[in-house]
This record gives sequence, C-alpha cells and structure tokens, in this order.
Amino acid sequence: MKGLKDIFLESQYWMMTIHAAFQRANVYKANVDENKRKEFREYLHVEIQQIAEKYYFKVDEDKHLKNIEKLQEYSRNEDILQNGVLNYGICQKILNLYLKYLWCAGRIPTPPHFPIDRVVQERLGFKENEIVSWTKQIKSEIDYLSIIRKTENILAQTYIDTLAELELELYTHNNLKELLKK
Repeated sequence: MKGLKDIFLESQYWMMTIHAAFQRANVYKANVDENKRKEFREYLHVEIQQIAEKYYFKVDEDKHLKNIEKLQEYSRNEDILQNGVLNYGICQKILNLYLKYLWCAGRIPTPPHFPIDRVVQERLGFKENEIVSWTKQIKSEIDYLSIIRKTENILAQTYIDTLAELELELYTHNNLKELLKK
C-alpha cells in the first residue's frame, strides 16, 4: 500500500513529466475545455503507471520501443488532440522522463533510454543542423532510434555505462568534454 509520501512523490513525478512533455508541444486543439484536458492527462497518467510497472525489472530496448508505441496508441482518436494522437516524440519524452524520475528515486533499475529533447541534443554536442525537434520531427521509431544510435556512439567514447547515466550526467554537469575518454 502506498503511503502519503509515495502518493505525493508520484503526483510530482507526473506533474513534472506532463509539464515538460506538453509545455511547448501544442498538443491540444484550440478552445479545448480545461476539464477535458485534465481528464485526458488523468487517463494518460493511469496508462503510464501501468506501463511503468513493467520496468520494476530490467526492460530491453525492443520492449521499451513497444511501450512507447503503446503509449501513443493509448492517445489515439482523442478528439481534443491537435493531430488526433500524441506524436512519437512526445510519447518518448513522457515515458522516458517518467522512468527517469522513478529510476532516480530508486524505484526501478536503469531504464534503457533517456528523454530526448533539444537541450540534451545540444549537450551531446549535436550540431545545429543535426538537432531534431522532438515535438515535430520525431514521428517514428526510426527517427527516435537515429538519435539513440548516435548517442550510443558518443557513450562508447566515455567512461559511463548506460545511455540513461550519460544523459543524467550531462543534465547535471553539462560538460561532455570531461566525460570523453582521453
């Protein structure tokens, strides 16, 4: 049974996740009632919690990709959404950021990936013409994996073991040069 502290932390993880994923993404159609938006976010929260339960044990990349698609499928046919569905880039951000919070809180093992956005791409050293808009240009698993593969190449040049740890280190210290093996 969850205690009050757990319930509070869960609400904070979700609030920070949804804010980061939706703040610049323009996901809703114009003039959508706030009650409908709230209802959708609550529905999505339940779905993300169910997906996250699978991460109590290590999840491989294939399963992780299926979970991003599953989250996207949960949002399909929503009459309040701009495109009738959340795009792949927004879904990866929601799942990966939510998992990052759970991992940092010690509730799950290291997740397979990390939340992709502009800031992390900049900190990874991507050139301006290589940076992909996660809200508009990550439309599929292929788009998403191209960033992951490029990051794996960077990871191989560091002393860090996982993609999630690399992103956390960059998010915390913002200095890729210090992470690269000499």
